[in-house]
Amino acid sequence: MAWASRRSFWVLLLVFACGVYAQALSFGFISYDDDIYAFDNRMVMQGLSWSGVRWAFEGQHIGHYHPLTWLSHQLDASLFGRDARGHHATNLLLHTASTLLVFLFFQRATGRVGRSGVVALLFALHPLHVEPVVWISSRKDVLSSLFWMSALVAYERYCRGASLLRYAAVLLAYAAGLLSKPMVVTLPVVLLVLDYWPLRRLSLPGSAPASAADDVGASEARPPRSWVFLVVEKLPLFCLAVLSSWVTFHAASSFGQLRGQSLPLWARIQNSLLSYVIYLRELVLPVDLSIHHERFEAAPSALDLSGTLAILGGIAALAWICRRSQPYLFAGFLFYVISFLPVIGLLQLAAHSVADRYAYVPSIGAFVMVVWGLHALFARLPNGGLLAPAITGAIALVFALLSVLQVGYWRSGEELYQHALDVYPDNPRLLNNLGGELQRRGALDEAARYYSRALELNPDFTLPMNNLGVVLHRRNRVPEAIAVFRRLLQLEPNNEKAHVNLALALESQGQVAEAEAHFRRAIELTPDHLFARLSLAKLLNSAGRAEAARAEVEAARTLYPDRKEVHEALAELEKSGKKAAKEAASANPAPR
Repeated sequence: MAWASRRSFWVLLLVFACGVYAQALSFGFISYDDDIYAFDNRMVMQGLSWSGVRWAFEGQHIGHYHPLTWLSHQLDASLFGRDARGHHATNLLLHTASTLLVFLFFQRATGRVGRSGVVALLFALHPLHVEPVVWISSRKDVLSSLFWMSALVAYERYCRGASLLRYAAVLLAYAAGLLSKPMVVTLPVVLLVLDYWPLRRLSLPGSAPASAADDVGASEARPPRSWVFLVVEKLPLFCLAVLSSWVTFHAASSFGQLRGQSLPLWARIQNSLLSYVIYLRELVLPVDLSIHHERFEAAPSALDLSGTLAILGGIAALAWICRRSQPYLFAGFLFYVISFLPVIGLLQLAAHSVADRYAYVPSIGAFVMVVWGLHALFARLPNGGLLAPAITGAIALVFALLSVLQVGYWRSGEELYQHALDVYPDNPRLLNNLGGELQRRGALDEAARYYSRALELNPDFTLPMNNLGVVLHRRNRVPEAIAVFRRLLQLEPNNEKAHVNLALALESQGQVAEAEAHFRRAIELTPDHLFARLSLAKLLNSAGRAEAARAEVEAARTLYPDRKEVHEALAELEKSGKKAAKEAASANPAPR
């Protein structure tokens, strides 16, 4: 019977994990970071290669060090090219595998099939998990989480029978997780929490011995260990955590992310506490989810802070008081709090303070508290054995329907950003992104309105500023476009896109010398900028400087030997050279 029950959950989890997200397999890329991580990244789209492996491991690209994530995108490019369906399928495969590992870990650690299956089911279909699964750029979240859960399963096996090989499996999975996304850095501390429950290798003062609990399952045979032993046991993991933290801070610092600490530490601590409550609210009531949330620009109000402290303090107090009879409450709460720490907002590293994808792993701690807690409650109620599956089924159905609806918003960038603007109507970044989608389908005037609105809300926001300049140029309002690009470069002198766009606008006005200077500055900032090189070559060739133009095209061919645009530029140079020679011969005929 136990095997049949386990088999039923395997099937149920596979059906829900795949069924909820099936529609995403027909979706395309979106403009929000998918260009950086996939379809417009030259090193990714060339596919998996030794040069790509070296690039992934040697560089701290876009302020992050996650080489295994880059390699997974490169592998997708090798297998699927620019067909987004394959990239979506990889995310779904990773999510499904993590779901099964969640079930496997808790089932083996506690011996409780039903409760473990429900935790995994919530993980599989909760609407808050739509973003990391459906967003191709969130590959780092689903990939690192797979290694996180693999490390938990390997650790449970190690706890059953310690050996060097089994410990190495834990260490390897953890290292792979860190190389996918450093958010998993807290795993060694979480393992100490799991030593308390459900692994029962540690007893807190006043807590029950393992045999006194009703849910220890397979962990009954594990001998208790001291705090000192358990900490020393994890020293290699802590060493990896320190190394990863150093690399992460170095990458963020080199990308300029650490300069954006606009709030004092005390305000960031208060906002971090508020973020914990926001995530709890989204777990309980998963509505108004958005790809982009507002960033906290001030400390929370006294009322918000009081409510936050009351909620978190109440949950923490309940978990501590019940640590003897319901240790899963204390362990689940610590799992939730600790695993959120790298992204909870103590450091302002992004343009948002809360992100739905950040809750992907921490939500497991909350699910454990709810599932095990409700089981204990139903066990005390008349007909509780009938109520539990009925309520569980109802919650699962509601979450599944909400997730299907949430997945549908990702069908296109325009739908996604419009939904997000329904949640945050005056968010400049979302206004800019929706304008970009409209611009791509040719609705230039409508796009310009969204860019202008974004600049009304944030006059120094350079993304809509650049996009507005492009639209003005395309609408033949070139002097206005030039003024916009000059303003942008006052704010960001090293913005290579602005240099290129200003050069194009100046060239159309006949200001060739200044246009050349801005093309060259863009190339200086980004040496592999193909469009800038080819545009400069075209300008130089039109000005009669054929040799200088050829030098730029040859440099482009060195960088991109297989790109069609490069060969077309070479052909155009040959054609114009022959034409110039013919014209010169006609103007100066040979003497007879």
